[in-house]
Amino acid sequence: MGDTTHNEAPPEPDDAVVGERTGARVGAPAANGSSVGRQALRREVNRRVRDAAASAEPASVEIFCECGRRLCADRLRIDLDLYEQVVNTPGRYVVTTHHDNTPSQLLISRHHGFLVVERV
Repeated sequence: MGDTTHNEAPPEPDDAVVGERTGARVGAPAANGSSVGRQALRREVNRRVRDAAASAEPASVEIFCECGRRLCADRLRIDLDLYEQVVNTPGRYVVTTHHDNTPSQLLISRHHGFLVVERV
């Protein structure tokens, strides 16, 4: 748990972005490529990874950092139960260590290799 891997960015759809908290698709990508849009998109990719992994009943899952940085492609391993708690709490995201340094995020908890933050 808590391993961080630096890799390519998660796949991004060409024609749509994902709603920030609902996971609903909301039209064309943000014109400015905002960090909020990237964060929401990574959350949607991570939900799909989680859903695919859930059928195999693993204890943990490898997901992408949800920091919203344009070039971030870091991955981390998190217990599936903890990730479910984060996903089910509006405004909370999982980021790799040192990716929480924005004034719009509040540190919720530290873990080995990642943090849980909340957008304020």
